[in-house]
Amino acid sequence: MDQSTNCGLMVDTLISSIEFTRCSSLTFQVLDYIPTITLDQCSNCQIYLSSNHLNTEIITTKYDSINVHVPDTGCDGDYKECPVPGMLKSTIVDGKLVTSFVEHAG
Repeated sequence: MDQSTNCGLMVDTLISSIEFTRCSSLTFQVLDYIPTITLDQCSNCQIYLSSNHLNTEIITTKYDSINVHVPDTGCDGDYKECPVPGMLKSTIVDGKLVTSFVEHAG
């Protein structure tokens, strides 16, 4: 899907992957299983995964405000929001570049 705005998409199962490019305000829900979701240059996206298959790979590049929603085991029908980290920290360690996510605790 390319350059979509204010769009919602729901799928049951995909055998390969789905790619979103330059999308904004996107809501995507997987009812059963999809191996890989790729978001390239996307902003304000909400991804909902099913409880049956939480091993979906989510690949992101040049993104802003992406949240993955997973079923909350303590509440029937509710989802827990998991923001995809957007801030990276790079340092030189033993002559090599090491990059990690900046975690905000609070």
